Amino acid sequence: MNKAAKDGKEAFNDVVQRCPSCAAKGDNTIVTFGDKKNILCPVCKTNLVCPSAGKKISIHFNNLGDAIVDDSNEILNKNNDEVTVAIPVGLPEGATTFPYVHKGQNVTISFPSSMKAGDLIKANIPKAKRTSVRKPTYAEAPVYN
Repeated sequence: MNKAAKDGKEAFNDVVQRCPSCAAKGDNTIVTFGDKKNILCPVCKTNLVCPSAGKKISIHFNNLGDAIVDDSNEILNKNNDEVTVAIPVGLPEGATTFPYVHKGQNVTISFPSSMKAGDLIKANIPKAKRTSVRKPTYAEAPVYN
């Protein structure tokens, strides 16, 4: 077996699951099977059987779906844009805020009362919230042997 095939087989067999006996007691013990067919849970010593090939495929697809959703949400909701803006001329006496439009988003920028028109201020503007991608629910596919 060549290296790529061996690496692929190892990656396919490398599934992580929670021990069902520990989970029933509220513990989140995670077990990894690797190339073994059976293992003992390190906490409760329950004999655990390695998932079938069909179940492994289901686990890998679920993990892939979760990773895509997590990455998509991170891309959509990056924290803030930092901008440097000048305090506008013509604000009312004693004003410490002014309206500002950033990338089509109306925001209000606050500034210390010691600053005056023309002074530059750095502001962190929250990026416009976009609809996040929802994690799909997965139905377990039947396994045919």
